[in-house]
Amino acid sequence: MMARVVMVLWLLPLLAAAQVSSVEPASAVPDVAAIETTSPMRWRVAPHADRHYINALAASADGTAILAGTWHRDYTQKLTDGQLPKLAEYGAYLLDAHGKPRWKHEFSAHEGVYSVALSADGLLAAVGGWYSQAPRTGFVHIHRGDSGEPLVLFRSAPDRINSLAIEGNRSLVVAGGTQRLYLFEQHSGRFDALPIDLALPDPSAGTTRAAHVTAVAVNADGSRVLATTSVGQVILVRHEPDEASVLQVWQADGSARSMMMSADGRFAVVGAGKDQVVGLELATFEATGKPAWQTRFDEATSLVGVAIGTDGQAVMALGKSGTGGLLGRFDPGKKPGKWLWQVELDVTPHALALAHDGLHLALAAGERAGQQGSFHLFDAVSGRQVWQQATGDVNWSVTFARDADLILGGSDDGGVYAFTAGRTPPPAPPPAPFWAPNPNPPSPLLPGKGKKPGQGRGGTPWRAGPGGEGPPPPPPPAGLLSPPPPPPLPGSAPPGGGGEDREAGGPRPPPPPPPPPPPRPGGDAPPFLVRTIPPRPSRLPSPRMKIMFVGAAGAQS
Repeated sequence: MMARVVMVLWLLPLLAAAQVSSVEPASAVPDVAAIETTSPMRWRVAPHADRHYINALAASADGTAILAGTWHRDYTQKLTDGQLPKLAEYGAYLLDAHGKPRWKHEFSAHEGVYSVALSADGLLAAVGGWYSQAPRTGFVHIHRGDSGEPLVLFRSAPDRINSLAIEGNRSLVVAGGTQRLYLFEQHSGRFDALPIDLALPDPSAGTTRAAHVTAVAVNADGSRVLATTSVGQVILVRHEPDEASVLQVWQADGSARSMMMSADGRFAVVGAGKDQVVGLELATFEATGKPAWQTRFDEATSLVGVAIGTDGQAVMALGKSGTGGLLGRFDPGKKPGKWLWQVELDVTPHALALAHDGLHLALAAGERAGQQGSFHLFDAVSGRQVWQQATGDVNWSVTFARDADLILGGSDDGGVYAFTAGRTPPPAPPPAPFWAPNPNPPSPLLPGKGKKPGQGRGGTPWRAGPGGEGPPPPPPPAGLLSPPPPPPLPGSAPPGGGGEDREAGGPRPPPPPPPPPPPRPGGDAPPFLVRTIPPRPSRLPSPRMKIMFVGAAGAQS
């Protein structure tokens, strides 16, 4: 059983902020030739007036809703004892498939947004990050995806929020903090203001570092949550209405920085330490506490991303290696499993995304702040690079719209980039009402809990005030909310904020303009940024080859 902690909810008024910029044409960004073709970029938009970094992205399945969160850290700022860092304006921005703004929520915070999540139908949005340094607090904001209306403004987490996930029917939002999970439940059509606060197991003996949750995932019905931590814990959690508990904990070799659950909730893959890739069959893991398989991503020095297909058989891994990176595909189908291909990169990778159909991989890359970054698309079957696109700064986020021909990337140059993958999307499903009936209705009043159905954790009904443009929507019927007409675009809203510091005053200096693209070697010859590598049956070095075949690699069961 879990212990509930009563926390103080800080309710601050929504702040007027800078007007969302207009969509920039593709010609406004650096143009670098791709290895085979020019990148099929649709558009680029910088939603924040100060061009703060786009640190997190999410998209609806049909690509008609795109959620971006901004973040910033001044690495040159030196603080003396007792001096607090300056606050700044950060925000969450919802764009349509063409990059046009639909709504925004901007607020003053310490570093801003670390993670965002969007339901598959685009009707529920969650934003989390670092709210205050003194006292040190994190935040979770939950919004209606159609209008931006705040449903929850939770700003009492004792540390920053690093990761978010939304359950399939939108009745549960899970947030990962420092050695804790926060589970926000919907009751009678409304989210509780305060979450279930689940303390995670202590790190193993001899570990002195804090266990920051690095990734969370939730299955379709919200009954199981999987989390990984910075000290290598892989944790499976059972969730039922009004309660949650830990079922299994498994210890990886090093920090478990990345994790992905398959779309059907049956499988998951974890990347840990410098080269450990771990596969889970979740029903078996729940029963035994052991992974289904393990393997090593030879030559990688730090794993930064993993991905898994719906059937659990297509496993992708992305790692840093020397001055570049390493990308590979592993087939765990027959023990001991084997690497089907591996590609060595001449760029430093930071994020990986796998298309829902398993045919394409997208990467976000860049060496260091202020230097040119890039996005890349690969054929997931062969490992062949399809295209690349240069950007004005490092890139840290990339994702696919599941059922649309749309790839989205977030850059430290302040831009959200949209590309095509060249595949035909399936027809879009009919729109669903904002709140689907909850298949797991809340339990009745339990003895000793002091809480009536439909009330918040403190026993008092609560809901945040309306946000966005226009008057508040009419009161919804219990358990079901119908979306109001889309709000007008905020193009006529008066500018405000503009990144000015709310404590000390004065505008934040704008970042330097993106550097010009480097000259293309050999005139029209495309740059050579990807090299293939040969089979590696062991860790011994072997000569590089242009034609790549990767043989079997041992996997421990």
